[in-house]
Amino acid sequence: GHDFSKGPLKEGCRKSTIAFLFKMNAYLWMFVCGVSTKLEYRDYDYSAYLGKGYKDTMVPIKKVSTIISNHVSWIDTQCLYKYFKLAFSLDMGFKKAPLMGNLGNVVDSIYLPRGGTDEKRMAALNAIKDRQDLIESTGEYTTLLVFPEGGTTNGSGLIKFKKGAFYAEKTVKPVMMKYNLQGSVSVAYDTIEILPLAILQLSWSCMSCTVIELPEF
Repeated sequence: GHDFSKGPLKEGCRKSTIAFLFKMNAYLWMFVCGVSTKLEYRDYDYSAYLGKGYKDTMVPIKKVSTIISNHVSWIDTQCLYKYFKLAFSLDMGFKKAPLMGNLGNVVDSIYLPRGGTDEKRMAALNAIKDRQDLIESTGEYTTLLVFPEGGTTNGSGLIKFKKGAFYAEKTVKPVMMKYNLQGSVSVAYDTIEILPLAILQLSWSCMSCTVIELPEF
């Protein structure tokens, strides 16, 4: 067993095998859920927001620290894992949970305190910042996935972002999941409870999702 308190698994056969198994699980999960997916890359110029020549001022890094994405469904993480190697920001309660804690550790996930106090919010922000620093400076940790909206929507628009992914002003890569929501069953986890939603979705096999990758900034 690896002692994760001393750092992540080193790159090598074991870590590559684990990443491969996670990816195959994502493919299988999406197949079982009846959702076909495809990846599109779209170039985008952020000059209107970051100023002309912003690319010249970007600090060289070893790896993009954070992928940000919209959050629509209970299957979003598996959808994204088909195309990106990801670590997750999990509730602190998962850290000591049987199996879940180990699975989180092997993909370099972080554990955040949840709660409404200023102290817990600041602790969560600092935990994300520290991991972003390590990813960009060493390249040893897996890129972190953050859903900046802090919850799910029906996929028709965006809601106000939380500041966790942006607090440290590190490099982020935007990704957008565009589900086909015109069928008999919507994958959106918004107004229906998770169990009936899962049953409905597993009973339907004509859903699709386009994963749109944008350049980092």
